[in-house]
Amino acid sequence: MEKKIINCNLIENTNSEVLLEFYFDEKTYINLNSTDQNKLSETFIPLIRETLQCEIEIKLVKPQQIKNKLFEEIAEEYVTDLNKELIKIYEDIQKELNT
Repeated sequence: MEKKIINCNLIENTNSEVLLEFYFDEKTYINLNSTDQNKLSETFIPLIRETLQCEIEIKLVKPQQIKNKLFEEIAEEYVTDLNKELIKIYEDIQKELNT
């Protein structure tokens, strides 16, 4: 089965916030500057739903120039870790369905 690629845009907005932006039925985002993580479920629930149907991979789409290289590195690491977790979830789901 092929993987479904989901793009995640790295965005620096005018408020100097760094966002990981996802598109599902509507746009959702993770604010890398914020300690308030209430919006995480708006992103993770659709990701889990997608994982129930097929294996997915998040692809980080970066702008040509980003002011804060540290946030770029953090975003890359975040997406790498997220992909590892999504693989594990997909494998666990497949294992449960096959037992």
